[in-house]
Amino acid sequence: CNIRYAEANNRRVEGGCGVMIRLLLYISIYALLLVSSIVAYSQDVQVLFTASERLSNCYGVCAHISRKDTDYPCREKDLKLMNDARISWVRTDFDYWCVGNTKGNFNPCLFDSMMVSTTSAGVKMLGILDRHAVKYAWNDMAAYEDYVRFVVDRYKNRIGAWEMMNEVDLIKNHDSLDVKYAQVARYVYPLIKQIDSSAIVLLSGIANPMSNFLEKLEGQGVLDCCDVLNIHSYASPETNLRIFRSLNDKMKRWNVNKPIWLTECGMHTAYEGEYSFYDRVLPIALSKLNMEQSNISCAIISDSDNAFYSVSDDEVKRYFEKKFASVKQISLDEIKKLDVATCPILIPTSGEEFPMIYFDDIQSYMRKGGTIILPYGIPFYYDYDLENKQRGRQVGEYYISKLGVNVLTWWSDKGKQLYVPERSKWLLPAEDYNVSFASKKYYTTRFLTDDGISYKDEFIPLVYAGDDNYKGVVTALYKFENKGNIIVNVRMDETHYVDKEKEQAKRIARNHLIAFACGIDKVFTYNLRANEKDIKYSEDNFGILHHDFKPKPSYNAYRVLTQMLPDGSTRPTLYNEGDVYIATWHSGEKNILAIWTNGYAKTLTIETNIEQLIDYNGRQLNMDRVNITDGVIFIVSNSPILCHKVNGTYVIF
Repeated sequence: CNIRYAEANNRRVEGGCGVMIRLLLYISIYALLLVSSIVAYSQDVQVLFTASERLSNCYGVCAHISRKDTDYPCREKDLKLMNDARISWVRTDFDYWCVGNTKGNFNPCLFDSMMVSTTSAGVKMLGILDRHAVKYAWNDMAAYEDYVRFVVDRYKNRIGAWEMMNEVDLIKNHDSLDVKYAQVARYVYPLIKQIDSSAIVLLSGIANPMSNFLEKLEGQGVLDCCDVLNIHSYASPETNLRIFRSLNDKMKRWNVNKPIWLTECGMHTAYEGEYSFYDRVLPIALSKLNMEQSNISCAIISDSDNAFYSVSDDEVKRYFEKKFASVKQISLDEIKKLDVATCPILIPTSGEEFPMIYFDDIQSYMRKGGTIILPYGIPFYYDYDLENKQRGRQVGEYYISKLGVNVLTWWSDKGKQLYVPERSKWLLPAEDYNVSFASKKYYTTRFLTDDGISYKDEFIPLVYAGDDNYKGVVTALYKFENKGNIIVNVRMDETHYVDKEKEQAKRIARNHLIAFACGIDKVFTYNLRANEKDIKYSEDNFGILHHDFKPKPSYNAYRVLTQMLPDGSTRPTLYNEGDVYIATWHSGEKNILAIWTNGYAKTLTIETNIEQLIDYNGRQLNMDRVNITDGVIFIVSNSPILCHKVNGTYVIF
């Protein structure tokens, strides 16, 4: 059996006695496997990152406690809630307009009061130096020096760290940003260190760490002008894993050995409510095929080995389990065996990507009379990369046209001739259907036509969109004689249903565990309290607290995480097997294993005595029935914990 999980617990027992104890442990596990008639899986689990150092002051949050129009008036309450969640760092802006004026006079009253509050709360400060004083820093270095010198000198030995501008790579209408920023960094870094040698100086938070901007800065020698590399990412936690890997590889290549902080991450909970396709349009389309939705079965792709899913878990629960007679979850390999008689509906993808090596199986299913549903964008536009488990090369409209579906875009020559709009101004249901559309953002840039069908086939419009010059079809039913059917929706403003607050909470532990395992020293969640002036505006709805300080589920998830992985814990070791991720660490005398999946639920069985089994929200779980989901499960034990995949079930020994 695979014993590397035991190694991952970093138990260090020295000498011959320790070797004997470890040997006995392995023998007992092997005996347990034999007695239980269980065959351990043969595929090795991949060790993603391993480290044995301990975490220190690793939790941070962004909060605008330096701005009068947001959190400055309520900073004391903010700081108390940070303490309650064991957050040790706060990141906020030292805006020039809050301290200086065009004449170069400085009034530090606001910042002085803020510093009194943070010092009293025992929260460390990461201060963001403004991009400009009177002008952008590189256009008026004298004024910028005065500003930097003033704030750094006034708060020396009180500020834990300074960040040299926020997201400089996003500044628009400025050429050669890397050269201009290098000019500032080469001057400001030694200036700060001269005034306050104890201060940690961070690079500008890089908004897009996968772009070539970091390479440009490295070429300018800027990485020698900071103590810490500083990046931002709002991607999903598992996507962050690829970003961190890439960054670590770059640093090795550049021979740069500096700490990395993730000073912005998270997700917003803004309402994106336009779910009309599944809610209101699909039943109409099925009725035109003489199908009663509640009487038929629907197949969806749920392929954990390839991390490919055509419908989200939330959508399965919200729509499919309620509206179809049954939902059949199949792998990509099982498409070819799908029986049309028992499962007349298949959803092969929820977006614009699909692994094209399985495209022939889609065609075969349709030739047998099957109906496929394509709910978003131009289907089969990208070839899904099975090896790297992500969207791969663009293949355009080649595959969808093979099915008889023709897509007209505004950027094509024909689209330009017909004045196809880049953005539609309206949406209307075809005929007299009882359908309304909640969205006020009509991003439709793709339209459907009947150019690819024969005279025996049918093209049935379901939804129209357009502007003053053009009216086109964006949702349609294609009925092919003896070749099955396609229900396709190319609208880009149709969103997939996600319980945003629940998803935000699930990402808290995953974000931190992946980041810490990948060598990130500190993680700052953006942000503490949501503004919530506009429920549909993303920027107003970041935050793990509501505007009235009522906790979102993510705040409680944060508290659970810092309880399970407190300061002083060993840095987690991270493994994965398919779409299941496992992190292990020591917290004091406790051994903790965290497990989750970014796919569909898996079964987890507990075969040993453990102290605690709780989910990301802190709820105690029933050990007799445990499912691994995209919400982290924490397993706490006084003894080393082993996890093995056994005949499709994950077993804790």
